[in-house]
Order: sequence, then structure tokens, then C-alpha cells
Amino acid sequence: MALPEPKYLARIGEIAYTVSSMEWTLLGDLHRLAADLPAPLTLKELEPQTTGAIGACASRAAAMGMALGPVREFIAVCGTPLAEAAKIRNDVLHARPATHPEQDQRLSHAGTRREARKFVLDGTRFWITDEWLDDQIRRLNELLDNVNHARAALPPQRSSRLSTYGTCADLAPVTSRQPHGKGLRKCLRARYAYPERDHTSCLPVSMTSKGRPPIPAPGTTPSARQPLAQCR
Repeated sequence: MALPEPKYLARIGEIAYTVSSMEWTLLGDLHRLAADLPAPLTLKELEPQTTGAIGACASRAAAMGMALGPVREFIAVCGTPLAEAAKIRNDVLHARPATHPEQDQRLSHAGTRREARKFVLDGTRFWITDEWLDDQIRRLNELLDNVNHARAALPPQRSSRLSTYGTCADLAPVTSRQPHGKGLRKCLRARYAYPERDHTSCLPVSMTSKGRPPIPAPGTTPSARQPLAQCR
């Protein structure tokens, strides 16, 4: 099979990868923004969708009832770029190989329009040339910059470890039975996520002041005489 030169193929791959990266910039943050998002904006709902459908869902959500603020702005900014990025990528992936009069093997895209419930040819065609790819890659990078700029304004991520692993009171029975097992590890995660809270109740007696030295608070250095195993 006759192939275009590797540089041309690499640009096609760059377009596909950039669009996927833009998708995940939104999808990857949904879990930490869940408290401020409407029900349809979840990874479970959006990950199976096409790029265009994800963008449309984001635009609808931002326009219908989300509270003003950086989260809504981020969702709104993601919507339009994803829709435009989907069109750029689809123009490439739905094109067909042909012999260009000046650039050897290139893709040729046939324009379409929707009629009722199907697409039909609209009589237009254009080449996916080197120059076209340069322009679209430049545009995709602009769109991705806009998305990343809106993302930078989001509030810092709050740790969800305590809600994930339970409260110290919930962990106490497990920890007392398994002082060096899963219960202790869960409590340590909660302790370091929320150092201002009292976590003594979930530690086994051997790890409190009644036994061995307590676990050092975040930002402190354990005693040099403390066994290494107790500092893990």
C-alpha cells in the first residue's frame, strides 16, 4: 500500500492526539468538581460519548443553571473548543486517500450535510494538504490553550481522602484489630489529609503516647531514636 511520507502521517496523529488530550482535560477533572456540576457531567456519562457530544453536553450544562464562577467558566470554555476540535479531527479521519497533483499521496475530504436522519454529499471537496494540517494544528493548540487557561482558574483540589477512607471513628475498630494492616493505612491517609483534626482515637494503643512514640505530625521530623518501621 502506498503511504504518504512519515511527516504527513505524524501530523495526522498529532491532530488525533491533541483532540483526545483536550477531551481528557475536561473529563479528568470531573471527579474533583463533582460538587459543583449537574448530574449529566460525570465521567460515567461522558466518557462513552463522541468528542462533539461531550462538547455539546458541556455547553448545555453551562447554559442551564450552573452557578457563576470559575467552574462554570471552565465547563463553558470546554464546550465550544471540543465541538470545533471534533470537526477538525473528523475532517481528517473521514477523508479518503488520493493522489494530489503536487503533494503525492494525500487525503481528500468530501463535504456532507445532514438530511433528515442521514448524511449526504453536498458537492464540495477539499484536500488535506500540508498547509491545511499546519493551520488546523495551530488552531487546535489555540483552543487547547484557552481550555488550559480556564482550568488554571479553578479552585485548588481538595483532598477527598477522608470521605474515601471514612472517619477516624469508623476506622477505630478495624485499626485496633489490625494495627499494621489496612485500617492503620487508612487512618494515616486521613491524618495527613486533615492534620488539624484529632486522629488519636483511631490509632492502636501501641502507636499512641501510652506505647511507642506517636506518629509524627505532617511537616515534623521523627525522632532519630524511633525505629524506621514506625515512620513508614
